[in-house]
Amino acid sequence: MDKLDAHVWVLDTVLDMIIYAGVNGLHRSSEALIAIYPELEQEVEAMKPKNVVRFPTRQLR
Repeated sequence: MDKLDAHVWVLDTVLDMIIYAGVNGLHRSSEALIAIYPELEQEVEAMKPKNVVRFPTRQLR
């Protein structure tokens, strides 16, 4: 492994860690919000689209 490969590996690892921390933080903050405001979960469910038509993608292949 030369110097460039080592630097790319370190940057890739750090970027993965930042992305994981961000996603994990968003998940925890949303759980905390729902714990404080339980009606928030009902509002989010109400905003989700109803009667979604899903196409059978397996049959198209």
